[in-house]
Amino acid sequence: MKRILMLMFSALVIITSGCKKKDAAPKDAVEQYVALLKSNTYERNTPIPKFGKDQISALLKYANDSQVIQNFPIPTYSSLAGYPAQKVGVIILYTIESIRLQRLEGASTRLHVTDSAAPQRTVDLTELLPYYTSWWEKNKDKSADELKRTSPFEGTTLSW
Repeated sequence: MKRILMLMFSALVIITSGCKKKDAAPKDAVEQYVALLKSNTYERNTPIPKFGKDQISALLKYANDSQVIQNFPIPTYSSLAGYPAQKVGVIILYTIESIRLQRLEGASTRLHVTDSAAPQRTVDLTELLPYYTSWWEKNKDKSADELKRTSPFEGTTLSW
């Protein structure tokens, strides 16, 4: 009887040691995501990874990347089939915005920022990044629900 119990206990230990928590993003998930973006091998129909507030700091480290890529997560509800090439940093900021809004299907149907005061103007990554870094420095200790109510573009005419 003891032998059977020991075998069952050993099997249980082996089985549970291989289990991972499914809802938590792995520690290196941000690096894997960025590597796929930078290598231009991200599968376009794959949604944004299930990141949370805890990954924003790590994502911001890569947000100044101006490498142009063709393959990146496409917003689920977008009507555009083919998106023009984007900078890695813009995709990272879009990912952060999706985390902030708690909408992993995408923050918006567009992968670019527009200026309602000058709709024809192209808003570049160098203009966007300071809004997000400043927003994060002021709000990183807030809850996910509080982040949802505080936009990096608050007080501007910019929007995704």
